[in-house]
Amino acid sequence: MRKVKLGRAGFTLVELLVVIAIIGVLVALLLPAVQAAREAARRTQCVNHMKQVGLALHNYHDTWNKLPPRIGGDAYANNYCPSGMSRLLPYVEQAPLYDLISNPQVINGVWFPAFNVPGWDTRYTPWNASIAVFLCPSDGNARTAEGIGRCSYHFSNGDYFGWWGDPTTRGPFEVWSLYPDWPNWYQGGVVGFAAITDGTSNTIAMLERAVPAPGTERSIRAAVAVNQTGAVNYSGTSSPILCKALVGRSGNYQDGVATGNWAAGTYSFGWPGRNTEIATVLGPNSPSCSIYAEDWNSVMWSASSYHPSGVNGVFCDGSVRFIRDSIDTGNTALPPVASGPSPYGVWGALGSKNGREPVPSDF
Repeated sequence: MRKVKLGRAGFTLVELLVVIAIIGVLVALLLPAVQAAREAARRTQCVNHMKQVGLALHNYHDTWNKLPPRIGGDAYANNYCPSGMSRLLPYVEQAPLYDLISNPQVINGVWFPAFNVPGWDTRYTPWNASIAVFLCPSDGNARTAEGIGRCSYHFSNGDYFGWWGDPTTRGPFEVWSLYPDWPNWYQGGVVGFAAITDGTSNTIAMLERAVPAPGTERSIRAAVAVNQTGAVNYSGTSSPILCKALVGRSGNYQDGVATGNWAAGTYSFGWPGRNTEIATVLGPNSPSCSIYAEDWNSVMWSASSYHPSGVNGVFCDGSVRFIRDSIDTGNTALPPVASGPSPYGVWGALGSKNGREPVPSDF
């Protein structure tokens, strides 16, 4: 009987290399789609967080007939002014944490007053709380930050920026010191929905801001350019376009521009309250500028995020919309105005509560 000698079954080296190459191409094609799907899921979760914050604003308004102050301190000793985010805690299922902040506490033998503790004091455990609903899932620094609590969502100061103690604002939030009812003046600002004559659906309440962290010292999204007296000042000659001109390479500030990494979002609840503000002057993901090297003085914060091409914003009617980097910003060479139409285009109009500007529906 004739025997047939069979060859050894298996891939040749060339065939194996071809298969590996095909798998590599398929992975390369699939990976962007997977990443896009993950970011879409994170963005959806971010929208849900902002809707919860918007609902909290409405519930606060129902309780006090005013919106919360963007800065709010103890009525008798306002040395340290916590962010208005602390006022929203009872309305995002964080009432026990609010009770700790709103009452004097002794922690590890140290006495702390109500509403009057420096936001950087890590001995004060309420400041260390990480509130998931205040954080954007697309911002890795917000999700992994340790120590002082972080915050991704910030109060709109409208198309205005000025000295930290200046109560003037074009947005829907004022400082606590203007509230006329002495027993409760640290509980509300002076603005209610009735004062938003441009319409609650046309007025931004809160916007995103990327959280600073080690490695973001030069980042446009997370850091701030300091000592920019031409772009930000008290004399009425501010020219925000000078701040916009500081953009360098790879999403960073230009070489040689002094920056600070204490930027917005470092402290969720504590001083300085201005660290949870946003100005609708330069468009989303633009530079931010400060008049000095501190975070307690005049600062023009720009909205920013790690979503592609824009940021999420919650409006005063509670709706959440995506605002693109390309939104019209008008003439950013002009200083902010105290009344009337915004000089900063559609973006400024969305920030002002009573500028009487027309707002297109497709911004």
